[in-house]
Order: sequence, then structure tokens, then C-alpha cells
Amino acid sequence: MKRNRPLRRPAAKKTAADRDQALKDYSAAVDAVESTVTTGSAWTLAISRTQLAELLQEEKPMDPEVDLEPVAALDERAKTALGRMTGDSAKVFERLRDARDVDLKQWWWTPTVWVGTTNEPLWLLVTAACWGLALTLTSDTINRWLVGGPDWTSAIAILIQAFVALLGGAAFVEWGRRWLLSLAALTRQAIGRRHQLALATTIVVLATAIGVRASLPRIAEFYQVQGQAHFKQGRLASALESWRRASSLDPDSWSLRYQLGSVLERLADTDKAIAEYRLAAASPEAPASVHNNLARLYFAQKNDPTSALALLEPTLKAYGKEDETRYRLLVNRGASYLSLKLPALAKFDALAALQLAQKQHWASAPSASCLLALASSSVTSGDVTPWAPCLSSSDHDEVSDPRWLATAREQLLKAKP
Repeated sequence: MKRNRPLRRPAAKKTAADRDQALKDYSAAVDAVESTVTTGSAWTLAISRTQLAELLQEEKPMDPEVDLEPVAALDERAKTALGRMTGDSAKVFERLRDARDVDLKQWWWTPTVWVGTTNEPLWLLVTAACWGLALTLTSDTINRWLVGGPDWTSAIAILIQAFVALLGGAAFVEWGRRWLLSLAALTRQAIGRRHQLALATTIVVLATAIGVRASLPRIAEFYQVQGQAHFKQGRLASALESWRRASSLDPDSWSLRYQLGSVLERLADTDKAIAEYRLAAASPEAPASVHNNLARLYFAQKNDPTSALALLEPTLKAYGKEDETRYRLLVNRGASYLSLKLPALAKFDALAALQLAQKQHWASAPSASCLLALASSSVTSGDVTPWAPCLSSSDHDEVSDPRWLATAREQLLKAKP
């Protein structure tokens, strides 16, 4: 004869009265925490809130008559009260909590989210300092990227930096602290260390900002090479855009300033070219060619031979090589003397430049020949013999002033019978 199995009693269905009682218990727990924030009162609050959550979870579909506003109001009061909990009490609470199997996504089991920073001002001060420095570096880096308009490289870099900056700022707002702690809850070791977590986050953000800032000169090299390719192809506008972006990323590079000055000079933007050459010349690493180009624009385009000589005299004294750069320095100094109506000094530099060209085995030296012809014509009238070499071609030299070439053609035409 088979025995009938005893029937299991179904679990008692929770009623509205049970929910109301749980709400009263939770309200009493909130009152207790508002009165005195201790580990015990916080623990009682967490237990009562968990029971209330379970009852509300069972009511699915949610009864439209259930009013959740009292629960939300009590939650706000509880969060404010827990904000007065001391760090030591919070740590004790979390050690007790870690011994139980609880859902760490429920905010009342992670009171460190709501613990105020007044008990540990040093953590907040250091974190804020790191965040402020990171934000300053990030803002300056983004501004540099945006010079000349965004491209795909700068767009990606800006998005990454914006995300990292947002991550650092999250440590200072309520939702950010909850999000960071929810991530840290996956390891459980970081729970209970809100201040340390916030500082660690901002340190990571600061390190990232410093790393990006330190890499800007390397990134600038990419745009510099790109600009050089454009310049060789005669695409001056594209070269200008690339070099401007590179210079914004690495403003201390004299070579980028020099290249900018060169392309601006080719585009006949003399004032901006002079400005870039001056920035390049301000660098102690700038070679003599930078000073030479700046001086040439001073006397040829701005009619300011005095400023040109102020650059050329010390540069020539300091420059000890006998090469093409010294040749150009001599020609430009002689041209400055000639602008100041000092033809004898101009002729002296022209002869020195021609002698240097012969030592370098150049077939011709048209710039020095033009300078010599101009200086000689100022001293001796009717001497047209030196003008012919002025129009010769050379692999090493090119007359940069079209007025010299025009004068040479005019004098040679006059000399014809």
C-alpha cells in the first residue's frame, strides 16, 4: 500500500499589509540613521531596505496603486544620512557585508558611495589637484589639435582624451562614484576605498594626459613629413596646412617654424613669413640659415637693412665654415650694405663670396656677380662688364631678388651697339 506524500504548503503570499509594514520598518531605520550614524544603524537600514525591495519585486506586474514616492523620498534621506558616516564605520560595515551573499549593485550595501569627503579632506585635495592638472593638459592638447581644423587623426585623439577626462571627472559626482564602485565591486578589494579609488582614477587620467602631451612632438613629425612631401610636389597650400598643424603640436620646434616661414615666403605672405622666421631664430638651436633668411626678408621686402645687419654681423662672426651658407650670408650682408649706400663694403663682400664659390668649384655664382655689378656701378660709371655673369645659371646659387635680374638685363641691353 503506497503512502501518500504530504502536500507542501505554498509560500504565504505577501500582502499589501506586509509591504506597508516593511515600509514602516524602513522609515524607522532611516530615522535611526538620521539620529546617529553607526555601523549598527546602517546595517539595520540595509536589512530593512533589502526586505522592502524583495516585497516590491514580488509585485509584478506592479500594482498601479503602489505609490513609490515614499520609498524614493526615504532613499534620498538615507543617502544624505549615510553621507555623515565615518570612514571607519563604513569599513566595519563592509567587512560584515562581505561575509554575506548580497547584491552589491544595491546602493544600500555600498555606503562608501555616500560617505562624505569632510572626514578625509586630504584625499579630496590631492584628487582635485590631479584632476585640475589633467584637465588643463587635456584642454591645451585639444586646442592644439584643433589648429587648422580637425582631421581624422585629431578627431580620434580628441575623442579618446574627452573620454579619459570624463572618467576622471566621474570621481567627483554621485553617479560617477557609483559607477566606479560598481566596476570595483567586480574585484571586491576596492570596495570600501572610495577616496583611494577616486585618486587612483584621476592619477590614471593625469598619467594619460601627460603621456599624450609628451607624444605630441612625435605626432608632429608625421605632419612635418607630410608637409615636406606636399612642398616638393608644389602643393604649397597643403604644405602650409600640414606644417601649421605640426607647429601647433610642437611649437618649440625651430625647423617647423623655418619651414612655415619658407612656404609663407613662397606664397608672398611676407609679414607672416618674417614672424615665423623670428620664432625660429629665437631658438638657440637654430642654424645660421634661419638668420640669413630672416635678414634677407628684412632688407629685400621690408627695406630695413639695419635690422638685417643686426642679424648678419654676429652670425657671420660665429659661423666658421667655408660653405654655401657662408656664401649666402656674405651676399646678403653685402646687399644690406648696398641698401645703406655703402658700395665699397658691398663690393668687398661680393668679392669674398666669389672667392668662396671658386674654392667650392662652382661653375658660376650669379648672386655674388649681381652684387659685384651693382656695387661696381655705384663706384665706377659705365662699367657693364660684370653684368653678364649675373644672368648665368648655377646648381648652387639662384638670385632671389628679381630687381637684380631686371637691372642686369637693362644694363646689358644698353651696352649693345
